[in-house]
Amino acid sequence: MKATDSGLILGPVLLRLGAYLIDFLILSVLGLGAISGGLVEVGENSLPADARSAAVLMGLGALYNIGYVAWKSATPGKMALNIYVAYPDGSPVRPDTAILRHLVILVGNIIFIGAVISVVLMFTDKRRRTLHDRVAGTMVLAGRAGAPLRAEPDLRQEDR
Repeated sequence: MKATDSGLILGPVLLRLGAYLIDFLILSVLGLGAISGGLVEVGENSLPADARSAAVLMGLGALYNIGYVAWKSATPGKMALNIYVAYPDGSPVRPDTAILRHLVILVGNIIFIGAVISVVLMFTDKRRRTLHDRVAGTMVLAGRAGAPLRAEPDLRQEDR
């Protein structure tokens, strides 16, 4: 268990990866619903058939991520694994920060190198801050917004 100087416990890497997987599965189900509902057309290569279909899927992902992070400071995947997105003091993120965080994720994933940098940072940065966390000024902590998990006082020395 790794703690910040303020005693807040950082969200473990495996829980972050698990939360990503849960959110990916939820978004996949929502995307399949959009396909079967006729909102999205898929081409022969299993990719969106046109720009409108791609925009619908990107909008769905944005609503999901921005909406949940702005509302609960966590996506359903993060909530299921008891981690959340916060400012370094543990306070929940504002909607503008949720938007910025998502835009950096989106651009990083489109360029791909941003996703690689984020994964490397998650494993190497002492506060486990990814590229989108650094740009938005956030971090992923254990617990829930308003009820963060705190380390025992002697574990706080770990980061110093």
